[in-house]
Amino acid sequence: MGKDMQRRSISFLFLAVLAVATTTSNFAQQDPLEQGKQALQHGDLVAATAFFEKAVKASPRSALAHYYLGEALYQRGNIDSAKKEFSAAIDYDSDLAPAQARLGDVYAAMNKPLEAIPQYRLATKLDQKNISYHVALGKALLSADSTDAAIVEFTKARELDPKNPSPYTGLGDAYLKMNIIPFAISQYQKALEVDSSYIPAYMQLGRAYFKTKQYNEALRAYKAALLIDSTQAEAYQEVGQIYTLGKEYGYAAYMYEKYAQLRPGYEAYLNLTKALYNNRSYKEAVNAAQKALTYNPKSADALRYLASSYYALQDYKNSISTYQALSKITKLTGEDYGNLGRAYKALNRPQDAIAALENALKQDSTLGEAHSELAILLMQGKKFTDAIPHLLKRIELDSTSTAAYINLGICYMQLSEFDSARVAFLKAINLKPDFLQTHLLLARTYALMDSSAQQREQYEEVIKLIGSDVEKHKNELEEAYGSLGSYYLIRKDYGQAADYFRKAIRLNPGNSQTHLGLGQAIVATVDPQNEEEKGRKTTEAIAQFRESIRLNPNDPQPYIWLAQTLILSRVEGENEKNAQKLEEARKAMHTVLKLDPNNPDAKKFFQLWGK
Repeated sequence: MGKDMQRRSISFLFLAVLAVATTTSNFAQQDPLEQGKQALQHGDLVAATAFFEKAVKASPRSALAHYYLGEALYQRGNIDSAKKEFSAAIDYDSDLAPAQARLGDVYAAMNKPLEAIPQYRLATKLDQKNISYHVALGKALLSADSTDAAIVEFTKARELDPKNPSPYTGLGDAYLKMNIIPFAISQYQKALEVDSSYIPAYMQLGRAYFKTKQYNEALRAYKAALLIDSTQAEAYQEVGQIYTLGKEYGYAAYMYEKYAQLRPGYEAYLNLTKALYNNRSYKEAVNAAQKALTYNPKSADALRYLASSYYALQDYKNSISTYQALSKITKLTGEDYGNLGRAYKALNRPQDAIAALENALKQDSTLGEAHSELAILLMQGKKFTDAIPHLLKRIELDSTSTAAYINLGICYMQLSEFDSARVAFLKAINLKPDFLQTHLLLARTYALMDSSAQQREQYEEVIKLIGSDVEKHKNELEEAYGSLGSYYLIRKDYGQAADYFRKAIRLNPGNSQTHLGLGQAIVATVDPQNEEEKGRKTTEAIAQFRESIRLNPNDPQPYIWLAQTLILSRVEGENEKNAQKLEEARKAMHTVLKLDPNNPDAKKFFQLWGK
């Protein structure tokens, strides 16, 4: 053969091969089944579905066309349509093992293990060495509570491929179901020895540890899964549960938020709401609860957390409206009514607050705070008799409630039941000896009971408790000094009385009674025979009485004492000054009669000194 002939032969052969290749390529491009497989391989499920539908239309009796269409639909989550296609594939070719297995997967996804089992059994008979079929059959048997049979299938799968982690995980699940936790953990660990990146084994290992309350080990397992794949939604959820049990609500909220990002839905946002609320992240809890309500607008749990979060944020109007919305869905609890009552109280709606708190106690009579708060509202309305039973109930529920004893004492004081008030205040002091206000109240009670010695002791205790913290307790200290001044004045210890009155005036120069008391104490020590002392002391006393009158011109007492002291201050021989003093004294007594027309001191004065 010549060289030209050889060249022609080679060229012809090349063209022939090229033609065959081109024909094959064109065939593949035009065959919808092959096009669908390529799209499926690249994860383009929409395109794959379209191609497989064309394949079924072109070959309606093709088992493979129906199978692949079912596969695309299954991966898209269209379970019912997938089931129809897998069934059709089996009708046309009952020996198609993948179709039998996939139909089993469909039933498993529909939570119908008893219907899945026959399909998996057929698949394992058709392809006895397919590990995934044995594992799937084992899982279905396990779901149907056929644990022993499941173990047989997992064991077969393990024997087929000892280096595959899924049979070990299946065996672990079987032991976990039998509550043989150590064996389960051992199998999960073997799965991870075979494949340290096998996430299902980490997840199940975490659940096994969780079941035995080995929470730290469970956390390590879940976190290992997340290091491999940070999109494992269930891992975030289950770690959140562990942190919730440990009351580490901040960490729990972080995990639930991750879960909600991956699997947004009602349950995800409700769990996030609970964690945020318990972490006192109330603003964030409001947002999470609102998201939960977009999925389930009639969720009592979400509404309750939303209302409580608004209350905690002092957004009382929204809290009230949310509780009202909740009441249309379910019966409010005692705690709900308690918050509702407090919200009404904060908005200065006392009658609504009382009604809500009464409802709270109808729901749960053991709500101690509700008893206390209702009692305070009743006290503010001067319904002291009605308040007392609630305070007594509060004490019955918590005998260490200092505030309840104090409020009980105040109620008894208002009802003039002073001995009962005394007993209540003494119990409060016994519980909290260094609480200043209780000693003040007890001192006032003793004053009303004319128990002056006990009154003095309590005021002295008040002074002791205040110590150097004068600025913070100026009013209390002034009261103590003034009352002790009065105590010593009555007992004619005028020096002590004057000292205490002066201390009170230094703290508050604007109290007319203290100036009156100081003036009285000074006058009481005047020696009429000592002209120099008399002049000095009466001058000081007169100044105190005049200041008392300036501060309270409607009190007759300082006028009486001013008039009497002016008479006392007269000096023999100073006729003009004495006349002026007498005239001022008469004016003072005329004022007394205007304020108190029947005043005996004024009448007696005018009898002696004329009008």
